[in-house]
Amino acid sequence: MNLENVIIKNWNGHEILFELLNDDLMINATNMAKPFGKRPSDFTRLKETDKIIEALIEGYNDGTIQDLGVADVRTQMEAFNEKKVYVKEDFLHQKQTGRDNGTWMHRYLAIDFATWLDPKFKVWLLATIDQILKQLSKQIIDNVRSQTNLESERQKIAQTLFAQNEDYRKLVKIDRQIQDLKNANTKVFKQMRKDFMSNHGD
Repeated sequence: MNLENVIIKNWNGHEILFELLNDDLMINATNMAKPFGKRPSDFTRLKETDKIIEALIEGYNDGTIQDLGVADVRTQMEAFNEKKVYVKEDFLHQKQTGRDNGTWMHRYLAIDFATWLDPKFKVWLLATIDQILKQLSKQIIDNVRSQTNLESERQKIAQTLFAQNEDYRKLVKIDRQIQDLKNANTKVFKQMRKDFMSNHGD
């Protein structure tokens, strides 16, 4: 369990685990069900649950719903500037080991699950999700402000060094050349992938 991404909240003496995963908030449904003597599988086997998951997949893939945008996720797909394609496992998946084992649900699906479990628990879950998201928003704003201040300070120092130091000017030129080469490689990889897809699309 990545403790940096896991948030533990307490409901009537029961731990409920929340986790930031792939730019969104997941909740341990096994924790949620335990106080009520139920199992997530009792809910996930319902046809209505399948319809909810299908609607979430469609909503995220067509852009109707946006993720939280809080994680710095670098994937091979992003290297080619491709949009993430959401699947069922993004909204419902299992973990087999560790303290956080069990069934995990996306926050939207977890709200429906909470409705199915108990109305009072649903209200608590909604308030808790709202609290977590507000804390995340404040943290992001603070981080952005700090980053902006640091970048401004760095730019001032760089401008001073550039004006005073010939070696530094050479270093800046080399950095630009390296970045140009990286950009050129990215274009080549994109074209290679495009050619591959066109030749193996069928």
